[in-house]
Amino acid sequence: MRKIILFLAVALFTKIANAQEHKEYYDNGNLKIIGNYDVNKKQTGVWKYYYENGQLGIVGHYKKGKETGELKKYYENGQIKEVGSYKDGNDTGEWKNYFKNGQLYSVEMYENGKKHGECRYYEKSGQLEFIFNYKDGRKHGKIREFHSNGQLLSVEYFEDDYGVNMNSWKYYDENGIEQN
Repeated sequence: MRKIILFLAVALFTKIANAQEHKEYYDNGNLKIIGNYDVNKKQTGVWKYYYENGQLGIVGHYKKGKETGELKKYYENGQIKEVGSYKDGNDTGEWKNYFKNGQLYSVEMYENGKKHGECRYYEKSGQLEFIFNYKDGRKHGKIREFHSNGQLLSVEYFEDDYGVNMNSWKYYDENGIEQN
């Protein structure tokens, strides 16, 4: 058991010793970037990027120089700007974007670095404005737009394979009644 613990301690120490901390500073002395490079001079672990005023701007995770895991971006006022995840350097899963006032702007779905699935976009008031559907990064199927009162305004259809508008539109008034 002692040999296993000793081996793990040596392995951990070697890994830590081989990681090289990187720091950059602004002219005013505030920290600009902090992170680590692995033995191959590739970004590894948590990297943090700061605004000149000292406010945290980005927190990202890296493995072998590629973004992996959660990414958080902040506005200079400290409000969250964007939250999402990477896998092997590609956007993956749910990404949320926010207005400077903290209100949700969008919820987008990604697969292999491309928009894929239902994506929702909001007005600064919080009202749903659009719902887009994507397949492999292209508009796909039904696209919906909404009136400011939440009622459906229009529906547009796109071909599955090419993201081409099929000139198939439907419009609705503010009461949700289809217009001809």
